[in-house]
Amino acid sequence: MFGSFSGNDEFVRMLVRLFAEEFVAELRERGFFDQWNDFLSVDSAAEVMGIKRERLFEMIENGTSPRCYRHSFMGYKFDPEDINRWMERRLLQA
Repeated sequence: MFGSFSGNDEFVRMLVRLFAEEFVAELRERGFFDQWNDFLSVDSAAEVMGIKRERLFEMIENGTSPRCYRHSFMGYKFDPEDINRWMERRLLQA
C-alpha cells in the first residue's frame, strides 16, 4: 500500500514517523516492552502488529524483534511489512 519506506518524499517520511510513533506507543501501552516473556503481552503485540504469534516468535528468534534493533526514529526497528499491515488496518478503522 505504501511501497518502500526509503523514499525521499518528506510527507511520506513524516506520515511513516507518525504511524511508527503511534505503533510503538500502542505496543508500550499493552506492556509489550515491559513483560517480554508474558504470553498475553506477546499475543497483544502480535494482535497490534496484525501478525500471528508464531511470526512474532520467529522475529524474536531471528533477531528482528523491536527489542533487538535500533532505528533512527522511536529507537526501534520493525519489519516494514508488519508496519504496513498495521497502517492499513488503522486507516480502515478511521
